[in-house]
Amino acid sequence: MKICFVVEYYPPHVGGGENLFAALAEGLAARGHECVVVTCGLKGSPMEEIRNGVQVKRVRVPKWGDRMWFSLLGLKLALREAKDADVIHTTTYNGAFPAWLAGKILNKPVIITAHEVLGPLWQELKLPRLAAWLGAAAEKAVLALPFNAYSCNSQSTRKGLAHYGIPRDKTFLAYPAPDYTRFKPLEGEDQKSIRKKIGLPQSRFIYLFYGRPGMLKGADYLADAVPKICREVPDALLVMILSREPASGYKRILKKAASLPWESVLIKDSVPGDELPKWIQAADCVVVPSLSEGFGFCCAEACAMDKPVVATRAGSLPEVVSGRHILVKPGSARALADGVILVSRGGWTQKARKAFSQSEFVENHLRAYEKLLGKNSAG
Repeated sequence: MKICFVVEYYPPHVGGGENLFAALAEGLAARGHECVVVTCGLKGSPMEEIRNGVQVKRVRVPKWGDRMWFSLLGLKLALREAKDADVIHTTTYNGAFPAWLAGKILNKPVIITAHEVLGPLWQELKLPRLAAWLGAAAEKAVLALPFNAYSCNSQSTRKGLAHYGIPRDKTFLAYPAPDYTRFKPLEGEDQKSIRKKIGLPQSRFIYLFYGRPGMLKGADYLADAVPKICREVPDALLVMILSREPASGYKRILKKAASLPWESVLIKDSVPGDELPKWIQAADCVVVPSLSEGFGFCCAEACAMDKPVVATRAGSLPEVVSGRHILVKPGSARALADGVILVSRGGWTQKARKAFSQSEFVENHLRAYEKLLGKNSAG
């Protein structure tokens, strides 16, 4: 079987969606299927390459608004690469239109992965009115396109699709999985030795956030929680491993950090994937302050490493969290602060650790592809 993926971003671009599609495409390639990815061009990456058995072909797009340009400029390459494909697979949001149109022109089945569906939440976010309206309009427009099937990475996302009237029998659940070969308790390295290696203080209570400083990730609320945490836990240190994109979010967090109590926050640039487990191991807990989550890789990774997690009840997080954890109200600095303070005192809820299966994730998609091809043949 040949699958043509049309997605705006793909590794080495960093993000949960990128990791999800890389894991899927590589898993399919390992099973003998041909996979080609049509995606945005990236500075420093070749326009064509083979990554772990997957053909990656990039579209030249302007650097500013690259993903928006991809919606327009990606069609030509999508048509060329999907011509002999059995299935086209895309994602919300910017890859959706060229993938859907290529499917219509070539008469190919198209499946879309819905990472998360915000619906009414768009109006509740602290976004400029125009930005919130445009985001809601884009989501509505993409989900109005009649795709053949919808891959959901959580029950939360599946419910969100129902809000837009998408029939349940067109959706299927496929939980992704963190890389358990990397995200596991590090044997032979205790917290003290790791802190010494990476330059973190030994005596502080360290709570960790890592990811993009986008509005939905809730980093602003966590920064606002710092003063209360410092009053109750004087030795607390927030470590934030931040991507510099989106630039507006990164600058906003830096500005907030500058006004916080002295030495209460350490901001660090993104670290290589192989280094990230050390930072998780070095922390006393991990905080996931998201306003919405389709799956929540940060949460699943921290749980896999047996770290206490303070997470919001947003989106899929109650489905994903396990082990030692506290769930709090989303969009509340006070609730985040109370959660971190409670964890510092050894208070948390505990439940059996969940393990998500990468093999099952790939197999669920294979069954969906085969079902679509069976329908097409019957038609």
